[in-house]
Amino acid sequence: MRKLSVYFTRRIFFSITKFSTIIGIVFVTHVVSALAQTGKNFSIYADKSSSHVYSYIDTQLLCSKEPELASAILNVGRKLGIEVISGEPKLKGKDATYEAMYGKLGTITLRDRTMSLQVYCQLITHEFIHVLQHLNADLQGVEPLGWPLNSDSINYYGSLQEAEAYTYQNHAGRVLNLLVKALQKSSKK
Repeated sequence: MRKLSVYFTRRIFFSITKFSTIIGIVFVTHVVSALAQTGKNFSIYADKSSSHVYSYIDTQLLCSKEPELASAILNVGRKLGIEVISGEPKLKGKDATYEAMYGKLGTITLRDRTMSLQVYCQLITHEFIHVLQHLNADLQGVEPLGWPLNSDSINYYGSLQEAEAYTYQNHAGRVLNLLVKALQKSSKK
């Protein structure tokens, strides 16, 4: 396994050790472009013998500390096939909704309104948790991810899916890591 180290500054500098597998280069390019705006260290590991590429993203990164992660989540989500549009969310009174489609990835609709970067990151992370729940159900429904929850949050939000999304909407690194894994899985097909 060969480690490909990537570091971004505001000028987007990166160095990648030679890697000849075309699928790996395409995947690395997707991850690199998706994470270019974060300014964070991360590593990509390539296994030349099996054409597998593995990435590590710090799952402890939070919207409250790194709100620019919303851009990386959006970029990876779009590469995965999620359509993100501006408009009136399907649910009244909400700033965003994910409309899961049976058998295919859905659409996130975002209300056009002013909000802080942290709130925007949490909103994006929340909706992409629903995307992960949809992927968890093999696009046949929206299944909880099984993340730890307390009974109060389940009662308060009314469903396991919403309790997960609200409880973990600050955990952008965790969500980004799972989206990158989903992108990697889809690029192998």
